[in-house]
Amino acid sequence: MLFSLIFISKGTDFLLPLSMGVAELMQDGSMSSCIKRADEALYEAKDSGRNAVRFAVSQF
Repeated sequence: MLFSLIFISKGTDFLLPLSMGVAELMQDGSMSSCIKRADEALYEAKDSGRNAVRFAVSQF
């Protein structure tokens, strides 16, 4: 498990898992392609069972 955020409200703990997709903005790439790769990595993290980080592979 990567980590989770814990919120406490009115004496009740709420566990909020976190999944992230990370992509590097390439020097000759566009912001939209970077966001698309990060989004794809996010869905890979969620598909792997959630609460994970996946990095987009840069294509040179």
